[in-house]
Amino acid sequence: MTETTLKSDWCSEELFLQAYRQIQKHEGVVYAIYRDHLGNRTFGIGHLVTPEDPEWLMPDGSLVTAERVEDVYANDLSIAFTAVKNLVPDICDHPDTVQLVLVNMAFNLGQTRLAGFKRMLAAVNERNYTQASVEMIDSRWAKQVPKRATELSIKMETA
Repeated sequence: MTETTLKSDWCSEELFLQAYRQIQKHEGVVYAIYRDHLGNRTFGIGHLVTPEDPEWLMPDGSLVTAERVEDVYANDLSIAFTAVKNLVPDICDHPDTVQLVLVNMAFNLGQTRLAGFKRMLAAVNERNYTQASVEMIDSRWAKQVPKRATELSIKMETA
């Protein structure tokens, strides 16, 4: 999957590039397999190693190429944006800030866990971004990643 293909799936190329930079800042980049704060095997830019990954059989500490990290990151971003589109079908009609916050959350949580933010998603659909912000902070996720949650909540509130 190429970067150009991914961009065409997004509301705008600029949104894709902003999400790319913002999420990379939050996740960091590690060119080796490591254990994240929850003990999950991870590499690159927050990519959880799955049985489908060639890295599945590699031991912790194994190096991963920059090209592989980029390919996986681009795919993971596409999955996150698709998750947001599934949960908020008119996402492209919302402010860019809201789109970025939701994609960031989807990248971090996955679609299933993001779907659990029912009150937040209802507030987004009502375009009540202040209430959506409150619902973000009132979560277990906010306790697990307080700095990220606070930053994203503030962005949502000011959308």
